[in-house]
Amino acid sequence: MGTIEVVFDPRLRRRLARKTLATEFQNDRKSFQDFINEARITGRLEHPNIVPVHDLQINESGKISFTMKRVEGETLETLLQEAGSTRFEHRFMYRYLDILTRVCEAVAFAHSQNVVHLDIKPGNIMVGDFGQVYLMDWGIARVKGVAHESPQVPCVVGTPIYMPPEQALARDELLDERSDVFTLGGTLFEFLTLQAPFEAETINGAVILAQECKLEDPKDLVSDPRLPAELRRIALKALQSNRDDRYQSVLEFREDLLRFMRGGFEFPTVDLPKGSLIIEEGEVGEDAYVIVSGACRVFQRHGMETRELAVLGPGAVFGEMAILSAAPRAASIEATEQTHLLVINRSVIEQELDSMKPWMGALIRAFAKHALGERPRGSKNI
Repeated sequence: MGTIEVVFDPRLRRRLARKTLATEFQNDRKSFQDFINEARITGRLEHPNIVPVHDLQINESGKISFTMKRVEGETLETLLQEAGSTRFEHRFMYRYLDILTRVCEAVAFAHSQNVVHLDIKPGNIMVGDFGQVYLMDWGIARVKGVAHESPQVPCVVGTPIYMPPEQALARDELLDERSDVFTLGGTLFEFLTLQAPFEAETINGAVILAQECKLEDPKDLVSDPRLPAELRRIALKALQSNRDDRYQSVLEFREDLLRFMRGGFEFPTVDLPKGSLIIEEGEVGEDAYVIVSGACRVFQRHGMETRELAVLGPGAVFGEMAILSAAPRAASIEATEQTHLLVINRSVIEQELDSMKPWMGALIRAFAKHALGERPRGSKNI
C-alpha cells in the first residue's frame, strides 16, 4: 500500500527512509486513516528495537508520508535462508536467539502501551550491519481500548502463513497480547524448520490452515539430529490454538528462551507410586534419573531368585550410563515408596554438549568413550 525511498535531510545532513501512501490509496478514507495510525503508533513507541518515526506530513500535491530512521541490513528471513543447515551451529543459533529475545523486548514494551503488532514474522525483523535489531511494519497494529474502524464484512488482515486462528477467523475482539505470542512462536518455528507454520500453495489455503491451526511438528519436518528439543517445545507451546494454552505474555515466552540460552531449563519430573518398576534389567534406555524424594531398591534376578544390590534415597543418581551408551541395563530399579524423580534424557545432554564450545563438547565425549572402554568385559549399563 506504500512505497519506501531514501531521502536526505539537509539540515541535519543525514539519510532517512520515507514511506509514502501509494497513489491508488490516497483517496481511500480507510487506507488514509490506517496510514496515519501506523505513523502515530510507531511514533509513540520509543524503544531501542523499534524504528523511530520523525514526522508525518502532506505535501503540496496532497500525498501523505512519514519519515523514519533508515536501517541498513537484512531481514531475519534472509539471514535464515542464507544460514540453511548451519543455523543449528552454536554461533548462529545463539545469535538468532539473541535477536528474537530483543524483538520480544520491543513487543513487551508495545504491550505495556496497549499496542499489539499482529504481523510479527522474520520478514518484518531487520538486523542492522552493526547488530541493531528492529521490529518493523506496524501497519496493522491495534491500540487496545481504542475503537477500530472495521469493514462491513469481517476481513482477514495480516500474513496468513503466520497468523493465529483468531486473526485468521477475523475475530478482532479476540486479538490481544497472546496473538503476538503466537506469531513469535511462528518466527521460532521458521528458525527450526526454515518454513512458516502454515505454508500453502494459495493464500486461501494458508488462511484455512491458520483457522484450523493445522501445523506440523518441527521434528517431522527436520531430519537434522541437532534440532533442539527444548526450542521445539517452546515454539509449539506458543503456537497453541487455544489462547489460554499459550504463554500468557511475551515475557514468559522470552524467559523460556533465556533459560534455554543459559542452559538452565528444567528437566521433566515424574511422580511414581510405591511398587513402580522404573528400570528393568536387560532393557535398553536413554534416560537417567535423580531421586528428588522417596526411595528405590536396586536388584537383579537370577532364575527364580532375586538379589538385592542397593537402596537409594534422595539425591541418588541411577541409570546414568544410558546417557553415554545404548548398552542393556544391568539391574532393575523399583520405587519402594511414593517417589519423585528428575528425568535426564540423552538427547538433552547431547544438546547441552552441542551448545558448548566445540572443543569442550568433543573433550567430554572423548572422556566418556575412554571411560566406557576401560570397563570390564561383559559389564553392563544400569
